[in-house]
Amino acid sequence: MPRKPGPDPELIRLAIAGIDAEAGELQRQLKELQEKKVQFAKLTGVRPAAPVASPVKAETGGAKKKRRKMSPEARKKLAIAAKARWAKVKASGKKKL
Repeated sequence: MPRKPGPDPELIRLAIAGIDAEAGELQRQLKELQEKKVQFAKLTGVRPAAPVASPVKAETGGAKKKRRKMSPEARKKLAIAAKARWAKVKASGKKKL
C-alpha cells in the first residue's frame, strides 16, 4: 500500500526536539532573571513582587492563583455602591426576572 504524502515523521520529531531545547533554554533564562530580581531586591531593600506562574504549571493545575485581599476601605466603598444600586432598583418599582 503506498504511503500518503505528508509531513515526514523524522522531521516532526526533530522539530519537537528543537522546540523542547528552546523551551529549556527559556526556562533557564527565566530562572536566572528571577534570581537576579531577588538579588536586586536584597540590595535595594525592596520586597520583590510575587513570581508569575508559568504557563506549564497553570495548565497542569500545579500553580494556584492567590486571592487578593481587599482593604476594609475598599469593601466599604463596594458595599455603599451596592446599596445605592439596590436603592435605585427599589425606587423604580419595576420587577425584573
